[in-house]
Amino acid sequence: MSTVVELNNGLKLTINADDHNPPHVHVIGRGGIAIINLRTFRPMIVKGFSLSDLRKINSAVRHYAPLLLAKWDELHGKEEG
Repeated sequence: MSTVVELNNGLKLTINADDHNPPHVHVIGRGGIAIINLRTFRPMIVKGFSLSDLRKINSAVRHYAPLLLAKWDELHGKEEG
């Protein structure tokens, strides 16, 4: 698991080198985990985070999306289409 961004609220945005499509980021920390699609920004999995947390997570993922997608492409190859 490659940590791409560490947020000041204790959360880590990570991308796994051996992961599957669609492009997504794992958000880990403070007793929770979320997996967010990097194209639609919709949560794929959420455990241990409140709706308020999820809104903040979504905002951070949107902010860092260009960096996260670049890391995804580096690890998995550029997505076609």
